[in-house]
Amino acid sequence: MEFIACRTGKIPEGSHTLEVIFVGGEAGSVWFDRIEYLASPTADLTNEWSLVPSFDKWFQYPSGWKEEYSFVNRTQLRGALLTYDFTGTDIIWGGYIPGNGTEPSRGPGFGSYTIDGQHPFTHFVIPSNSRSQNFRLNQEFFSISGLPPGPHRLEVINEGDETTTSLALTHIYTKHSSSANQKSSSKVIGGAVGGGLGLILVLVLVVVIAIRRRRRHQSDELGAAMDGKSTNAAMPGNAMTQTWTSHATLIKPKDGRVARKTDFEPSDLLPGPPIAHDQDPGQAT
Repeated sequence: MEFIACRTGKIPEGSHTLEVIFVGGEAGSVWFDRIEYLASPTADLTNEWSLVPSFDKWFQYPSGWKEEYSFVNRTQLRGALLTYDFTGTDIIWGGYIPGNGTEPSRGPGFGSYTIDGQHPFTHFVIPSNSRSQNFRLNQEFFSISGLPPGPHRLEVINEGDETTTSLALTHIYTKHSSSANQKSSSKVIGGAVGGGLGLILVLVLVVVIAIRRRRRHQSDELGAAMDGKSTNAAMPGNAMTQTWTSHATLIKPKDGRVARKTDFEPSDLLPGPPIAHDQDPGQAT
């Protein structure tokens, strides 16, 4: 499970030092995950990761997509297209899988993508959704790394339909290249782990509460939202291969560095941690 441990108000721009002391308890271990901060729009994000939400201006949804819950865009229309223009070398798709009885259980979904119009498209599989499971956020449907620095265009096509799990997007992690930073119409929230970070305006400390229960080990790894280890599938250069990937894992960019682009406060982007699959709501503390 992921929780916001603490958050500050606005603080002056400049260099600051954050000190955090964790005290263990009977519930189990406390795992530090990441720090998020609201940075100046002119901050240099070279070699940093950006978390670009699905409603950002860099995404184009020609038809067949709908926004839900103010943080996800999804489609069940076969052939629905999404394009994303970015400047960087790596991207990770952060997906969403419905649950909590909000809709009928469906079989696996399918999609394909290409970078800069290259062919053939690369295919990926979206795991099935289930009415009996909680919804899952931050699911890696696919990732691309090793692109030449500079501007690129990602195109994603839905290959499923009303009988399959929808293709859904909450955000895309993007690693900036040394080229001119991609500018958003909104503010920039940067994130990094370490000291000496300047331009901090809003700080959110996120920790992962690990409940050491053997029977929850696998389900927590799959179901806890907004946490986990990145398992990037490297794609050297612009080489596009005809491959299928059938896993969706919880994602976090390398080095713990994350930048957000949004007009919302960090708490608005975190809709609240869902209960782990086998956890009673009364235990979510």
